[in-house]
Amino acid sequence: VGYAFLFPALGWSCLISETRETFYRDVTALLGRNAVILALACAVSVALLLVFTGYLTRPLAGMVAAMRRIIAERDLTARVPVEYPDETGKLAHTFNPTVAELEKAYNQIKDFAFKAVLARQREQEIRNIFQVYVPKEVIEKFFRNPESLLVGENRELAVLISDIRGFTAIAELMPPDRMVQTLNRYFSPMVDEILKRGGIVDKYMGDAIMAFFGSPVQRPDDALQAVECALDMQEAL
Repeated sequence: VGYAFLFPALGWSCLISETRETFYRDVTALLGRNAVILALACAVSVALLLVFTGYLTRPLAGMVAAMRRIIAERDLTARVPVEYPDETGKLAHTFNPTVAELEKAYNQIKDFAFKAVLARQREQEIRNIFQVYVPKEVIEKFFRNPESLLVGENRELAVLISDIRGFTAIAELMPPDRMVQTLNRYFSPMVDEILKRGGIVDKYMGDAIMAFFGSPVQRPDDALQAVECALDMQEAL
């Protein structure tokens, strides 16, 4: 690096020169120190930024973790702690009641589903019990509109009473257990004939069966069905 100038007093022309490294030594040192200071300042700023960002977004991270837990495990008991009285805290305060309402609705749905399953099981049990004595269409009508069967009405019914001729004399010759077995074998095909014709078993009276035709489902040939049922029962016996 050089610098030229005139010295009029002596009439000289002067030229001063110096190496570049020596001339710019202080500037280079200053730039180096500034670069180090800037790098340290940037590193500290980034570190502080990460720390404060993590500190400020920690409630959001907790909310995200709670949402992932709810989605993965279907655990609606997850809650987010309200840490700051700011917008983030308000968001967490809003999130918790929302999840609480969802949990309440979910529990209500589970309770309803459980009751629905119990109702279906109970309905099936009722069907299995009454199908032995009541025609299928009567059971279907009851489950479609159970209140309709509670309303009284006047009808003409065909009543069938069937018993075993000479049952008293037969019963005197049989032990009780044998008599029960015999009646069970007798009632089973008799009831099948009644149900096949659309009748309903009203009661058992010893060895007798009382059934009626025409209620709650009424047909134009209920009386004929009762007569034909009696003939079928006689043949089955």
